[in-house]
Amino acid sequence: MPGFATIDFETTGLFPGGSDRAIEVAVVHSDPDGTITGRWDTLINPGRDLGRQDIHRITAFEARQAPSFGQIAAELLELLSGRVIVAHNASFDTRFLLAELERMGYSHRDDLVSLCTMRLAKEYLPAGARRSLAECCATFGIELDGAHRASVDAEATALLLAAYLDHTEDRSGWDEYLARGLEHAFARIPSPGAEWFPRERAWESEGYAQPSGRRADAARRRVPAFVDHLAALDRGRPPRGFALGAGDHIALTGSMSRPREEWNAILSGSRLVPRSYVTKQVKVVAAADPDSLSTKARRARAYGIPVVSESALSSLLGL
Repeated sequence: MPGFATIDFETTGLFPGGSDRAIEVAVVHSDPDGTITGRWDTLINPGRDLGRQDIHRITAFEARQAPSFGQIAAELLELLSGRVIVAHNASFDTRFLLAELERMGYSHRDDLVSLCTMRLAKEYLPAGARRSLAECCATFGIELDGAHRASVDAEATALLLAAYLDHTEDRSGWDEYLARGLEHAFARIPSPGAEWFPRERAWESEGYAQPSGRRADAARRRVPAFVDHLAALDRGRPPRGFALGAGDHIALTGSMSRPREEWNAILSGSRLVPRSYVTKQVKVVAAADPDSLSTKARRARAYGIPVVSESALSSLLGL
C-alpha cells in the first residue's frame, strides 16, 4: 500500500470559495506505518495580494517568482493519487485544494479519502486538551519550529500521524482508509513542466543568500521590518532623483506599520493627495511590501508608476 500524503496549504485568507487563494503547498509521503518517505513544497503565485503576511511571512518578492497553481497542479495530483490525504484541520486544506482545481476548470466528483489529525486528537490526547497543531505536537514531543510555513506544518502533521499510529492497538480502521485511498485517483491533467519553487529558491535566483539568523527570523515575523531588509537590497526604493511636490497624487496598498488614516493625514498635511485607487495621475504607490501583487501595485507597474516601500515614502517626506 502506498500510504499517506500529508498536505498543508498557506493561503491569503480563510475563504476558498471567495477571493482567497493558495500561496504555498507542501506534501509529505508516509508509508502505512507512518515512516516519512518523501517531501515536496512550493510557493504559489496567486495573482493577487498575499493577505496576512505577518502570519505566513511570505513576501511578494518570493511569490512573484513562483508558478501559478495551474502550473503545479498536475504534479500535486500525482503526489496525492492513491493515498489517504492527511491534514491538521483537513476540511480547510481540502476545500482550498478543490477550490483551486475548480478555478482551472477541473471538477473532481469523487469524495476525497482524507483524515484530520485535529479531529483524531480527541482519541489520542487527554480529555480537555486543546487540539491546535502546536498543542498536539507538544503532547508527543514533536518539534514545531517555524509554524505557518507549509513544509514545517506538513512534516509536523506527518509526525503527529505517525505518533497516532504508534498509539493504536487495532489497525483495522487505518487499514480500511488505506485501502480506500489506494483506489482513489485524480484524473490526469496536462503538465506544463513547471518546477516547484520553495521559498529559498526565490533568494538564490536573485543572487542573494536567504536571510538567516535570529535577527532575520524576527524580522520575517514582522513583515514591515522584513521589507526594510529588502529595501537595503535596493528593493522598494524610488528611482534616482525622484521627488514629491505639492499636489502629487499618492496611493497606498497593504497593511503598513502606520494606520492608513494616519498616513492619509500625513500626506494631506504635506499638501499631497492620497488616492484610494491608481490612475495615470498617481505619481507613486507606497506598499507595505514593495513587490506587492495587489491590484494597485500591478496597475502601477503597468502604468510605469514607481512602487516604493513604506520606509522609502517616509524618506521622501523627510519623516
